[in-house]
Amino acid sequence: MTAHRVAELARQAGCRVALNASPLSGSIPDLDYVDLVMVNEGEAGQLLGKAWHEEPNLATALGVDAVVMTRGSHGAILDTAEGERVTCAAPSVSARDTTGCGDAFSGVLLTGLCAGTENLAASLRKATHWAAYVAEFDGAAASYQAAFDRARKEQLPGIQTKELERVHNATR
Repeated sequence: MTAHRVAELARQAGCRVALNASPLSGSIPDLDYVDLVMVNEGEAGQLLGKAWHEEPNLATALGVDAVVMTRGSHGAILDTAEGERVTCAAPSVSARDTTGCGDAFSGVLLTGLCAGTENLAASLRKATHWAAYVAEFDGAAASYQAAFDRARKEQLPGIQTKELERVHNATR
C-alpha cells in the first residue's frame, strides 16, 4: 500500500494527515490527502521547485492546511492556509551532533497535536526547543535522555512534567 493510499484512507476515516517529507528523494509526493507537511529548507525548495523564501506562504503554495519548516539553528517556521506565519527562534545551544534532531522535532510537534492539548503554534515552540536540546549531545536516540533532562531543568516553555514523561517514554 502506498503512502498516498494510506493518507486517503485516513482522511476517509476522518483523520488529519501529517507528512514528514524527509528524506525527500526522487518524485514529489502527492499531497491531495495531506493536512500538515513537515520539511526542512532544502525539502521545501524541492517541493516548491524554487527557493522557499521566494514563496510568501508555503501552505497555500503546496495546497495544504499547514507547513512546518525546520531551519536548523535558525528555528522553524509555520505557515497556514489562512495566511498566518509563525516564526520560532531556536534557543542558543552548543551543538555537537544534529543526528536525530528532525525526528525529535517531529515527535514533539505531533505529540502535542495528537494529545489535543495544544495548537500547532504551541507545539512548534516546544518542538523547536526540544530539537535544539537534542543537538547538544552525541547520537540520535542516546541524546534523547540528555535532552529530556535538559528540558525538565529548563522548564521548557509550555511543557508540563507529564508531557515530558510521555515524550521520554515514547523515545525509549
